[in-house]
Amino acid sequence: MKNRKDVLIAAFNMFTRISTIIMLCSSVYIYLVWGADEQVDFQMLIEIPAIALITTIPYYFMFKSDHMSAKRYLLFNLLYFTYINVIVLIAGYFFGWFHLDNLGMIIGMVVTIFAVCVVVAIITYLIDWQTADKLNRKLRERESYHESEL
Repeated sequence: MKNRKDVLIAAFNMFTRISTIIMLCSSVYIYLVWGADEQVDFQMLIEIPAIALITTIPYYFMFKSDHMSAKRYLLFNLLYFTYINVIVLIAGYFFGWFHLDNLGMIIGMVVTIFAVCVVVAIITYLIDWQTADKLNRKLRERESYHESEL
């Protein structure tokens, strides 16, 4: 099991990424669906981080384990994506982000959710790849240092 502090840091980082990308994607969604003259009220600025927090909670529990098979990782991600869709669509409906009688709005929400998930996944992958690359370089440096001592 991972260190609790590391998992909390990872969950906080995920919350930050999700909040940021939701804000950006919401801006595009609002512009395309509601129009350029639409003004966003303060309540939405509270709703978006609340959604990000609610969708981040399972991330904390999903990735407690250090070792996860590819099948389990895929299953967790599919379940997580489904969870995100359900939460965002239900909350979005009650927050008035879309209307059930407007199929274009619903499709727009689903596409926006997908875009947020993809962008967050890409950012997370790139950051993890960069961290792994940095660790591998340090390991190679230590290996070459120890080999030169012999």
